[in-house]
Amino acid sequence: MEAMKVITQQPQPEPYRTRWRGGRVMETKDGRQRWVLERSVARHRASITLNVTSEEDALAELALFQRDPAKYILQARQEKAQRGADLRDGVFLSPALFDELATHQEAEGASAKHVSDTKHYLGVWLEKLGPSADLRLMTASAVTKVLDGQCKPKQRSKRRQLMSALGTVCAYLKPRGLDPAQSPARWLEWKKVKPIPAKLGKRRHHGKGVLEACYASLAPQWMRDTLRLMVCYGLHLTEVQRIAAGTNADLADVDHPQIKGKVGFFHEKAKRTHIISLDGPALAAAKRLRKAGRAPNDGELRRALLAASTAASCDVVQPAFLRHSFVTLGKQGGRLVKPSDGGLSLEEIAAITGHTNTRTTRDFYDASDVPPMVIIPLDLKHSEDPS
Repeated sequence: MEAMKVITQQPQPEPYRTRWRGGRVMETKDGRQRWVLERSVARHRASITLNVTSEEDALAELALFQRDPAKYILQARQEKAQRGADLRDGVFLSPALFDELATHQEAEGASAKHVSDTKHYLGVWLEKLGPSADLRLMTASAVTKVLDGQCKPKQRSKRRQLMSALGTVCAYLKPRGLDPAQSPARWLEWKKVKPIPAKLGKRRHHGKGVLEACYASLAPQWMRDTLRLMVCYGLHLTEVQRIAAGTNADLADVDHPQIKGKVGFFHEKAKRTHIISLDGPALAAAKRLRKAGRAPNDGELRRALLAASTAASCDVVQPAFLRHSFVTLGKQGGRLVKPSDGGLSLEEIAAITGHTNTRTTRDFYDASDVPPMVIIPLDLKHSEDPS
């Protein structure tokens, strides 16, 4: 019994560290860590938030502090005062500030699309406000005037993007001396911007004939590979791009008559890996994209699907509808392929183990690395597809 107890015992997750050799570690609202240097110098407590992104860099700053504590504290105060002095004469939008913010976002791990979108919408603010407009003097009516002038009542997504860009640059300037009481971000009314729900009965999927006709006219090969992965497995375009770039997407072969491979996506927010099983054509498509090193972006895919749909004389296939098409076709005529015969559902296993939520069973107990695969009733063929 003791041996069985040791085998079935689950490892405990590593607790969040709140201390390091130089002081304490804080966690921001977005999950990032901040290293704070805490030391006593001449009977006075010094607390300095370090501008570092790893514990190794924090230890290097600690070594500089220990070499000459008084000089280090003086330099830290001078840098803080200089950051405030830089904004004393006014806070203005400029291309140089946008480039500096983009570099900061890339260092923080933001995606290239997010950085590009932020820079684009900040350019809209600069165009409408002008380079001589001090952000600290902006009124609520000025902010609303720009938003209403750029966005129609139904363009809520664009309005949110503009608000997000302004909020991002204000948050970037805050530790550099921008007083939150003077920040124009305080005028942004986020609660009033709600997403528009999809209308009931609105068709957001493509039928079997439309998808097959579009695929038969689609070129080149990497576009067809992208379409296959998105419509046959419900992948987002960003996930296909991760497969091609090899970023947090592990591709592996599987020895099974129908399941020929699998791809695992690590989700940073959920701290878990989502694994999807692939058949032979999908695995070959994923490997071709990995070899090419990139997948099409949203604009390239839209233009290619438009040209293929026009050539096939069918409805225009929209990238945003492909995931809906996978769900609809899967529900109507999908077939489940399991990696082995038999097996119980996750709900049944959770009931037997006494778990009230299948998420606990899946995240902490399920060790199966090849999930079942869904085959939807689609026959995607092209005359130039590799055999």
